[in-house]
Amino acid sequence: MAKARPYAAEVAALQTRYIDFVDRLVARGDELVAQTLDQVRPLAAQPDQYETACRVVGAVDGQLRGLEAKAEEVYDQQIDDLDDRYGDNDLIEGVQAACEERAEHLSRLVKRWQLQLGRAVEPDREAEYRRIVAEFEATVGSYRCQQCGATLPVDRLFFIDVFITCPQCQTQNQYSPPASARSLEQIAVPLAMQRQVRFLDANRDIEDQMDALQRRWYEIRMLAEFGDRAAAAEMERLGEQMMGLLHQSDQNTQTYLAAVYTDVQAMVPDREAHYQTLQAEALRHHHKEVADETKSITRMLNEARRHRRGRDS
Repeated sequence: MAKARPYAAEVAALQTRYIDFVDRLVARGDELVAQTLDQVRPLAAQPDQYETACRVVGAVDGQLRGLEAKAEEVYDQQIDDLDDRYGDNDLIEGVQAACEERAEHLSRLVKRWQLQLGRAVEPDREAEYRRIVAEFEATVGSYRCQQCGATLPVDRLFFIDVFITCPQCQTQNQYSPPASARSLEQIAVPLAMQRQVRFLDANRDIEDQMDALQRRWYEIRMLAEFGDRAAAAEMERLGEQMMGLLHQSDQNTQTYLAAVYTDVQAMVPDREAHYQTLQAEALRHHHKEVADETKSITRMLNEARRHRRGRDS
């Protein structure tokens, strides 16, 4: 059991004030994003107002990053040096971790808000793709061999100039796709992401659950520090639930990446090797994030189990 310290009430109050401060920033961000979405959605639907909608989103993005910077600034001023003032011990470490977790919660929300705003002004890639395909299909039978006049077998949508062999005289003919088709590679990835967005939405729901579990874990951590075995048992249950949610999120993300890049390669098969490389890089980055999160939750579980056994943490 951790021994009582004369400054415990002071640092606990500091933790409460900091978390309340971050929660006010969260509330401000929620309000700002809701107001902005109401403003930009009708603007983005009007072609002559689309650039205005994008400028509004850009300005609000800066305000959201400002909220994140405020939380970091106050943490640096009031929380970061607690170990210098009071010594490096379990109590101070717990307060710093709880405050840092709340700041990270705000950072995660900022990223989510940015995605919401980006979606509000994102072009309809599916409609754009249908237009490209329609223009291609309207011209398929019109390409003739320069040598003999036979119809050239343009059997799929190209986005770059290619040479096509005439089936009659074997002459190599340069095929130039319609102008719209040249933008295919630029829209392939965002279109595939739009099509698979349900996996990201599912992970955002999981993030909400994770945030709630983590906040509860830190709320009761100090109770366990001072010997509350029931709090320690709850901390362990919370950690196990977090690990299960992490596994679900991991599976969602891997399925999402596989679906996105399969779709992209189907749209632009000539760049298959390039997109396979991008997929591998995305997976490596994801696996590193999962490994880091797994280590963090494992530390939380180990701490809870130490408290349950009645040892000092």
